Amino acid sequence: MGHKFAEIGFTQAVKEVQARLGSRKSYERMEGGEDFNHRLGVAETEFIQARDSFYMASVSETGWPYIQHRGGPKGFMKVLDEKTLGFADYNGNRQYISTGNFANNDKVSLFFMDYPNKTRLKLLGRIKLVDTTDHELLTKLEDDDYRARVERAFVIQVEAFDWNCPKHITPRYSEGFGGVVETSVEDKAFTVDLVKSKLKLKVAADESVLDALLAADIDTPFSCQLGSCKQCVIPVIEGEIEHRDNVLTHLEKEQLQLFCPCVSWAKTPMLTLDL
Repeated sequence: MGHKFAEIGFTQAVKEVQARLGSRKSYERMEGGEDFNHRLGVAETEFIQARDSFYMASVSETGWPYIQHRGGPKGFMKVLDEKTLGFADYNGNRQYISTGNFANNDKVSLFFMDYPNKTRLKLLGRIKLVDTTDHELLTKLEDDDYRARVERAFVIQVEAFDWNCPKHITPRYSEGFGGVVETSVEDKAFTVDLVKSKLKLKVAADESVLDALLAADIDTPFSCQLGSCKQCVIPVIEGEIEHRDNVLTHLEKEQLQLFCPCVSWAKTPMLTLDL
C-alpha cells in the first residue's frame, strides 16, 4: 500500500531499473503505510479546474498506446468529488481513436500541464461513457458559454495521482497570461544541520534545500519538487521555518514541525533537521 501512483506505476521491471540505476532505495519510502495520493484534495481540485486542456492516453486492442490532446473552456474538466472527474467531449477530427479504445479498455492516463509555472499533475483512472439518458450528469458537465458541439461525455474514477518535477518544462504563455510574478524579498543563504548524518550543509540563495541535500549525496526521497506531494518532508528539530508548500496541514506545520525541502525556506540562519 502507500503511494497509490507508485503502487500502480512501479512494476517489478520498473523496480529492477530503479535498483540498477540507484533510485530504488529512495522510492521504497513511498511504499507501505496508509494509502495516499488517490483522493483529490484542494490543491489537485484547484489545479485541474484551472486548466483549459489536458493530455489523455488510452491503450488499443493491439497493445499500442495512443495519446490525445483534449481542450475546451477553462475548467471544462469537472471535479465531481474527491474520486471522480468528468468532462464534456467536444467534436474534433472524428477519428474516435480514444473513444474506441475506451470501449475495450477503461484504463486512462491524464497529464495536466501548467506551462507558465512549470507544473504538471499525472493521474491514473478508469473511464466510462456517460449514458445519454443521464440528463442531470450531462448538464453538470456541459459549459453553456462555450460554442462547440458536445459529442459525448465521460466520467473518470480516480485511481492515483502524482505531482511531477518541473525539470525540462519550458514555460509557455498564452495571450492574457503573463509570466510568473517574482517575489520582491530576496532569499538569504543559511545552513542545515543534519543530525543523523552528522553533517552541516550551506544552502545558497539560488538553490533549494533539496538541491543541497542531493548534491551532498544525502539519500532523500522526492517527486514533484513543487511542495505538493509530501514525498520529501523532513522533521525540523530546531529553527524557524518559512513554509512555501501547498500540501502540509496546520498540524503538520505547527505541531509536527514538518518541512518541505523542495520549496520551503528558513527564517533563521540555521535549521536542524532530523536527517
